Amino acid sequence: MKLKILLILCVLLGSLTTAWAKEPKLITRYEKTAQRSPTELIIRYKSQEHFQKQAGHYSSMLSIYKQKVPHGLKIQSWAEEIRKDPAVAWVQPNHWRYALAVSVVPNDPYYLPDRNQRQYQQWYLPKINANFAWSIACGSDTLIVAVVDTGIDLNHPDIKNRLVPGITIVNQENYSATLDGMDDHGHGTHVAGIIGAGTDNNLGISGCSWYGK
Repeated sequence: MKLKILLILCVLLGSLTTAWAKEPKLITRYEKTAQRSPTELIIRYKSQEHFQKQAGHYSSMLSIYKQKVPHGLKIQSWAEEIRKDPAVAWVQPNHWRYALAVSVVPNDPYYLPDRNQRQYQQWYLPKINANFAWSIACGSDTLIVAVVDTGIDLNHPDIKNRLVPGITIVNQENYSATLDGMDDHGHGTHVAGIIGAGTDNNLGISGCSWYGK
């Protein structure tokens, strides 16, 4: 199949300026997770020489080293032992911290976990914490994103309402101006859907951006 290179302008990622009806507020508070106790220490050495002796080929401009607590030892006891080393400037537990954000779960059927699975079908969105980002902003309807790919299915129910006219850059036989930008492979539609499929509309998948073109 000949490659048709298309430039499709579609509604997709938005700026982090508009989202819900309320003006979004930046999350600035943090808390320690209640689900996980620290199992690592962060150690700051007084010099690069001392750091290199401990870290080997690893490098750090701040001479900071991360070390797991040996099995069976309490983190506080191991920290006190590390502090006895005259080469150590300070040591502290490596606490995990999370922004106080709310997880947003859209109602799109292919986003939600399958009954026979324990993970989300669109696992990559929770992987990048998109569900928490959506609590701050969901995109903007003022931004137009260009997708240079094999085209987009102009009749796809989860995308068609978010498209602006595209253009076919490389012509093929039987080219039709009425189908300018039509996908002849499927890859372009796949990419466009990940970026900006209609979201929270009880249909198909969720896009990274809920609004846009």
